[in-house]
Amino acid sequence: MVNYLDFYKSAKEYLIKIKSASEQDFKSVEESDILEIENLIGKKISSLLRCFLNIFGKTTKRIPDGLPINLDKIKDAYYKSSEKLSILESTDFKVYTDGKKIVDGKVVEIDDTIEGAHLEVVNLLELLDIEDFLFLSINENTTFINSKEEDPIIHYFIGTSALTSSMLPLSAHFRAMLFNEILPKLGWNPNIYKDKNGNLKNDLSPYYKELFRKISSIDISNLQWASIYDKIFMEGWPYDSQFPIHIFQERRREFYHINSIVEKQNGYILTIDEFEWKFIDFLKQQGYNL
Repeated sequence: MVNYLDFYKSAKEYLIKIKSASEQDFKSVEESDILEIENLIGKKISSLLRCFLNIFGKTTKRIPDGLPINLDKIKDAYYKSSEKLSILESTDFKVYTDGKKIVDGKVVEIDDTIEGAHLEVVNLLELLDIEDFLFLSINENTTFINSKEEDPIIHYFIGTSALTSSMLPLSAHFRAMLFNEILPKLGWNPNIYKDKNGNLKNDLSPYYKELFRKISSIDISNLQWASIYDKIFMEGWPYDSQFPIHIFQERRREFYHINSIVEKQNGYILTIDEFEWKFIDFLKQQGYNL
């Protein structure tokens, strides 16, 4: 069995380490809790999602930010799914991707893009079997996956007429969300918020005061690999620098895809720290002096 549980345990440790969560935010999940959901929705939950729910199924806050998945949300989505399915069966959707696809194990750009996003108007049921839908959340927008895939792509309905996909499997999409937790801290200069005496400026708006508080609370001091990224972000502007930030982000998106393919082939999913050191090795192989 693939070591999904080790991966999600490392994610929990990471979130506690950077102070995005505490041990108290993670409530115990029993096997009966997951069986109850499976019986309700009439679908088997994949091993990867099952391991995710074992750790994150009853968290008391939305962590990581941007990934609204837990037992209550799946249950709530099921009760709302009939209305959503009736809309899907009668509507054509504009389908967007991030302008990339995988060809022969490599990530390539799609040429026919409109405003940076590949666009096609289709009937959703021509792309996906509605019987396989597993709704993860239904609110203003809707998040769903293919229940028959082990590590499925996450899909989103935007409003009532558009579908977009992360183009990453759940495990890699989760990695991206975890990295976003520390992203505001990388290259951050707290002095721009302070006066010459080191106090917060009197004319700071409530928005920037709250932003300062949130970024200040992020702790990357115990992440050795994060110090390398911090240096890149501090020195990565402007665009004509040796390693501009937009290039870093492109290389990272590329590596998410590449690593997902390798993990699938090897049957081993990297822990958070293992992935980050592998990514740093990847950057070095690209010629960057880190």
